[in-house]
Amino acid sequence: MRFSLVLVLVVALSEGADVQPSCGRVSANVGAQDIPAGRWPWLAGFYLDQHFLFSGSLISDQWVLTAARYFRW
Repeated sequence: MRFSLVLVLVVALSEGADVQPSCGRVSANVGAQDIPAGRWPWLAGFYLDQHFLFSGSLISDQWVLTAARYFRW
């Protein structure tokens, strides 16, 4: 019984041991491609002079939810 408990504990603790944390790392969007208009109708993109700035999600017919860091007060 004790051996089984130790075995289960060792397996459970070592299960995620080889996973490296990604905190602070920016992943590259490799192989990205444009999508057809209307493919994801709840997404919004904000552009200035035809340059992409940031995105958001439509949460109603009047509101777009995005991160506050994109706006200066």
